[in-house]
Formats: sequence, C-alpha cells, structure tokens
Amino acid sequence: MKIKKIYDANVLIFILEEMNFSEIILLWNQNPRYEQWTTCEVNNEVKKKARSKLDELIKKKILKVFKPVSKIKLKHIQIKYPTLSIPDCSLLYYCKQINNCICLTTDRPLRNYLTRNNIPLAGMVGIYNKLRNDKSFPLNNINKKFYPLFKNKRVFPQDFIENP
Repeated sequence: MKIKKIYDANVLIFILEEMNFSEIILLWNQNPRYEQWTTCEVNNEVKKKARSKLDELIKKKILKVFKPVSKIKLKHIQIKYPTLSIPDCSLLYYCKQINNCICLTTDRPLRNYLTRNNIPLAGMVGIYNKLRNDKSFPLNNINKKFYPLFKNKRVFPQDFIENP
C-alpha cells in the first residue's frame, strides 16, 4: 500500500517559494511507495510564487488534491479544535480518514493533535533529515536550500541549528 504524503500550506510554501526546491517533490514522485496529496482548502491557501509552481505540479499529477471537505464538517472540527485553521481542519479530516498517510506540517496546534493521536507527521526538520539520510542531493545543496529556514526558530529549533 502506498504512503500518502499530505502537505500543509506552510510546507508547500517553504519548499516551492522560500527554498525554491521543488526537486524534493519531483524526487518523491519517482518513488513508487509514495503518493503526494494536499487538500482543496490548503491548495486555495497557497499564493504568490508558490502558486504557479503548485499549479504545475497539480497539472502534471505529481501532487493530487483531495475533494473539498464540506463546510459543515470543517466547522464541526474547528469548534472541537478552535486553534486550527479551516485548511488545517481539512488536513486533520483526511489524516483521520486515511490509514497509511504522513502529514507534512509545521503548524504547532495541528502537530500537537496528530502526535497525541498517533498520526504520523513530519515537519521541515524531518524533511531535511530524510534528504540528508537518503543522500539524494549533495549535502551542500541541501544546506544551501534549507539555509533561509535555519533562521526561523519556529521551523528549526536553535539546538538543531547548533547540532544539525
């Protein structure tokens, strides 16, 4: 069974815009173990430079978009978890529906919920470590692409930066 990687808007924006490193998504597309997805609500949240890159990935069916979740279901989730945005609620909805998935997110409230409920997740640190361990790209290229995010303590904790 394929693993569905489900992307949050922040992760897509980091990869496609801030890092300009869409090769990550293209590389994972070549792995027959993975399918790459996002939700309709997350897709609608992505703007600016990342928008055209995301549209291209969707057009080429490298990244797929789940059908929209009904507004009633999303509101019900948000009432139960008021710190989650509507796009985050859509991620949560699909993560709970799909057994074999991993949520790629940097959103703290969503990460906390996923962790408490044993739903697999990874953030930018996990993506960085996977790329380093897989040796799919030269380490200096990975570090160069991730460098803008190393300054963001919400994405990369200070102790990680000191001991990557």
